[in-house]
Amino acid sequence: MCSSDLFPSHDSAVVVYRKSLRSSAVRQSLGGFYYDVIATKKFKANEELKLFLEINVPYYHLLTAREKREFEYRILQITETKQFIGEENFVVTTEHEWMIASALAMLTFGYNQDYLLEDLIYIRIYRGTFYSKLIDKEVKGLTVSRHSIFLSWQHVEEGFENHKDSLNLALHEFAHALITHISIVTGKQIGRAHV
Repeated sequence: MCSSDLFPSHDSAVVVYRKSLRSSAVRQSLGGFYYDVIATKKFKANEELKLFLEINVPYYHLLTAREKREFEYRILQITETKQFIGEENFVVTTEHEWMIASALAMLTFGYNQDYLLEDLIYIRIYRGTFYSKLIDKEVKGLTVSRHSIFLSWQHVEEGFENHKDSLNLALHEFAHALITHISIVTGKQIGRAHV
């Protein structure tokens, strides 16, 4: 999926501009917040995404109009920069990507930089629980490296359906990925990988 597919209201000059800012070196030289402000001002909301968030993500209702716009933008950035891979014949849809990306956007919403967790590339999704050879048992989710997380779609969905029980698998696994990311950036071990 290319930028013009995600941002159909942009003219080509803006899309080229956004692509030129995508590299982390350019973003760092401008400062992450400055980059986000520039891109967000040019961003036109995706009405399907807005409706999806209104229906499926209770957190979205807590945001101001400006914050909603930023949240939508971040979800589209996350889905553009991560590879969502269906495992064991699970077919990943745009709605699956939006739901999972919304968890990362929620977790890092106060961040002005590094909210994309650039080292995290692969989000592997199973229909339900899956067997992990690494820990020799069935799991709902797993973060085993800075590059990949594994999720059970059934349990991701349950986490968003019952938002009052404080159990959200996607938030949980992205928290592990965030801890790993911070450890790499700072050079200090601040946590350990676990299920």
